[in-house]
Amino acid sequence: MSDQRNVGAAWRCLTAWLQVNAPVSYASLLPGAPEMVIEEADAVLRRHLGFSLPTELAALWRICGGVEH
Repeated sequence: MSDQRNVGAAWRCLTAWLQVNAPVSYASLLPGAPEMVIEEADAVLRRHLGFSLPTELAALWRICGGVEH
């Protein structure tokens, strides 16, 4: 199974739990980050630290770009 599918499956389980047990946290989830933002973060990491953004983290950011609160 690909990283994207693994992250997606885990995210669906987590958000289902949040929706029932922590609705305020669930409501604060943001939509996925724009691809340009993810690419920029990857470029900064490579330039300053010499390694790329982990594929699993990039996959998660494509699904959820963070939280409001």
